[in-house]
Amino acid sequence: MENRFLNYQKEIDGEKNWALEETEFQEQNLGKFETIFSLGNGYLGLRATTEENYANRHYGLFVGGTFSTPPGDEVPELPNGADILNMEFIINGQKMTLNNGVVDNYSKFLNIKNGLLTRSFVWSCTEKPIKLSFTFETFTSFKNIHSINQQVKIKNLSNDLNLNFVGGIDTQTTNSGTQHFTDYDTRFWNQSVQQYVLQTNNKITFFYNRLFNFYLNNQKLTNTNNALLSVYGYDRRKVYQDFEFELKNNEELTIEAFSTVYTTRDFDFQKKDYETLLTDYAINLKNYASKRFSNNFQEHEPIFQEKMAQSGLEIESQNDLDVLLVRLANYQLHKLTPWYDKRLNIDAKGWVGEEYKGHTFWDTEIYILPFYIYNNPQKARELLEHRYFVKPSAHIKAKANNVKGAMWPWETSWKNDGETCPTWGEVDFKTGKRMKVWAAFNELHISADIMWAIDLYFKQTNDVQFMEKYGYEMLFDTALFWSTKAVIGKTGKYEILQVTGPNEYKENIDNNIFTNYMVAKTLNQTLGYYNFLKNNKPQLLNKIQKKINLTKQDWKLVEKVAHNLYLPNKNDNGIYPENDTFLTLKEIENMPFYKKNKGELWKKYTANEINDYQILKQADIVALFYTMLEEFKPKDIINNWKYYEARTLHSSSLSLSMHAVTACLIGELDLSYDFFQKALLVDYGPNMTSSTNGIHSAAIGGIIKCVVEGFGGIKNTNGLIINPHLPKVISKIGYNFYYLKNKFHLVVTPHEITLRRLNNISDVAIRVANQNYLIKKNDNELVVKLPRIKGFVFDLDGVITKTADLHFVAWQKMAQQLGINIPDEMEIQLRGVERTKCLDLILDKYAPEITLTQEQKEKWLSYKNAIYVNSLSTLTKANILPNMLENLEYLKSNNYKIALASVSENAPRIIDKLGITHFFDYIVEIKKITKPKPDPELFETAAQQLGLNKNEVIIVDDSITGIQAIKNGNMLSIGIGLEGDFSFPTTQEFKPQEIENIVRNIYHEEV
Repeated sequence: MENRFLNYQKEIDGEKNWALEETEFQEQNLGKFETIFSLGNGYLGLRATTEENYANRHYGLFVGGTFSTPPGDEVPELPNGADILNMEFIINGQKMTLNNGVVDNYSKFLNIKNGLLTRSFVWSCTEKPIKLSFTFETFTSFKNIHSINQQVKIKNLSNDLNLNFVGGIDTQTTNSGTQHFTDYDTRFWNQSVQQYVLQTNNKITFFYNRLFNFYLNNQKLTNTNNALLSVYGYDRRKVYQDFEFELKNNEELTIEAFSTVYTTRDFDFQKKDYETLLTDYAINLKNYASKRFSNNFQEHEPIFQEKMAQSGLEIESQNDLDVLLVRLANYQLHKLTPWYDKRLNIDAKGWVGEEYKGHTFWDTEIYILPFYIYNNPQKARELLEHRYFVKPSAHIKAKANNVKGAMWPWETSWKNDGETCPTWGEVDFKTGKRMKVWAAFNELHISADIMWAIDLYFKQTNDVQFMEKYGYEMLFDTALFWSTKAVIGKTGKYEILQVTGPNEYKENIDNNIFTNYMVAKTLNQTLGYYNFLKNNKPQLLNKIQKKINLTKQDWKLVEKVAHNLYLPNKNDNGIYPENDTFLTLKEIENMPFYKKNKGELWKKYTANEINDYQILKQADIVALFYTMLEEFKPKDIINNWKYYEARTLHSSSLSLSMHAVTACLIGELDLSYDFFQKALLVDYGPNMTSSTNGIHSAAIGGIIKCVVEGFGGIKNTNGLIINPHLPKVISKIGYNFYYLKNKFHLVVTPHEITLRRLNNISDVAIRVANQNYLIKKNDNELVVKLPRIKGFVFDLDGVITKTADLHFVAWQKMAQQLGINIPDEMEIQLRGVERTKCLDLILDKYAPEITLTQEQKEKWLSYKNAIYVNSLSTLTKANILPNMLENLEYLKSNNYKIALASVSENAPRIIDKLGITHFFDYIVEIKKITKPKPDPELFETAAQQLGLNKNEVIIVDDSITGIQAIKNGNMLSIGIGLEGDFSFPTTQEFKPQEIENIVRNIYHEEV
């Protein structure tokens, strides 16, 4: 991928795919690189801002959980902390910036091997003979999580010069103008440690500490000429020092800056006397800095690497971009996850942007939590415990909306904050008035999402202690909410009205398909849990009922809603309505243009106007297929996937990865990989404005979801299933997973799946590649050889449907016009034979005296074909031969490629009438085949167009010439009514289980 500012081929220690590099400085691109190179450690997040100041520099330091509510009608948000990265360099009176000199050899990159951010360049002054090289290095420590570490090396490449260095603590920072802090105290401890104390509107105290050490040619400078500037110029709310140095030619000055941040909301905060706290923080920083930058980094590095490696995530691909960006996604996910405090959850902007204010959305439960459920169940539990921690907010919201139970906020901040989604948003450019943010009121599916996640967690972990302490209560409390939200509607069933689904372009609609199906599923799951407690642990059930004030009458209503909730069904075209009115809405003009130019849509339409069109931010039905794949048929999934994708802008960063995963799970690997590629570029692509306001946490989680749940094929539907789906370009993926406390490392290649035990807890049953395995406690590994067969090629007549009788009747009627009577036994001899040869066979055998010119033959053949085509109008699904629909569904759901290779020019029309066109990845165009059977050209073409080798397909045929053609091409055959490599008397005996057995036998014979 070419881009002037981005280098995806940066090498680290001779290895590719460990760093993304910014190769040219442009001030307008600062926001992009501040985000994608951002640092963090699970306690804080830090934007990768430049040390020197620029107009477009947008500093950001966010500490998890420190929500502050600004004055007025605003919601709580994470406050942007003090600037403790700032540095100013004045050389011979000239301030160094990259806008006022000549810059050579510019490079900025984040090394995801060790979490070190590096920026380097050579700067020359255009007005004075000054030339210096600068190298900046920064890391947020995984050893001392409160610390931010900086090192700057400045080498003088010109004559002797004077250098002033200014650095300190700048508390003028705001959240886009909103100031959250009261100036509390400023100190300069022992003439070395700068200290600044601030307090938020919510009375959370922040303690900032910073000090500098200097080295000339690697020798520490003990006496530096410096001045403390508590008020620097006319600036307020700053404590700075100004240091002065003389730097001779080729001398190198090293500046080491160490900063720490602590708050009274920290998980590890220890209450002490105020003066003691300040002294302790200063002494701790002084001692930490004495070890030098390099030694602190060496302590950080192995912990960082252990954290990044705990997922076991690996990928090998022909496309280097896949490897690099999956590694970057793994880095981002681990540095934005709150590892130390289970009161916290995932910030939608990863603690490196003000947008979404540090709040938690449904993103966690659907896009991030499933990975942790499989990969790190302890962290998954903590994220769910956070939901329990903020359950008081769900009760606050329920009370405000006159419903019972736990109505989970769309946006969550802290325990008692209630709904923290803003009530008012942008201005409608046509009405001139602010628009209401309806998500705050009716984007209710999050309550079902949380229930779904709890159920998945329990299935995967069997964590009874969690369920008894938190899970059951959360499920019953949320079920109570749904029972009082649903109402009897026009369908005579319970309906959920005036809601917004994941597609936020459709607000205040009724019976959103994602919401209704998810509620029905999770309510019925919850009934099962309730009945389990009722029958097995009645005392625990009684305790929970009393705690949440759940009466028997309340539960009867829950049961009624669960059993009688309206579920939108597909229409005559097989399309499920996203809501009650979606399929009646207008199509928007020029949709392909808006897909490529998303911002243009809002120049023409307002949000209210978009409500009237079939246009989506993201497709609710696709998200539903992900959560409930087993509830829908493959045909319906792909039909609806394509219908809604054509109308989806993908203007939500969540959309692309969900489309990729769902396409993968139904075997559409080319589509899946295409969307996976697009998902990779949401943050890391060449669009220089895509990530200005912070990382897209759910999009990062979506990338991991593609690899682990899509390509890696892990899924739990009342038992763990591993059914990988590798695209052609990906040769290997691996990841760690837990199942019932047993830990495994999974490796998938095109040829085998290997599960290697990492602990020995118990025997476990896992279904791998459609086979059930019991992995014993002391088994070191399970190796499952994957079949080499990747595709199936089908003849049509006599295999999928029986139109031979229609053909033969047409031949008989044509022959009668020539004065020929054809006996019924001739039918089998004509089966599978090209039509001109059929006519020649009839004439040679029954009317050798008739000689036809080529023109006359074509006339009679057209006559016969017209009779035949007219008879096709009677075809329906009922004409599909026994088991063949099930066979096609099995092959599609298991990601086999499927082609149709029929000598009939009417084949496309026939399968359309049968309603099975969607199963086929390729249909051979018979007019392009130059050699008739028994030449193998027909079948070789089918394999080639599927992108497979001849030995990777099996061909199913029922004709003598077909079986011979397969043999002539050295390919494998399944004969229906004839002897092939594998044979069945009729399709009645040809079943999905037989396909599975054949494929496995082929593999093991080859091995």
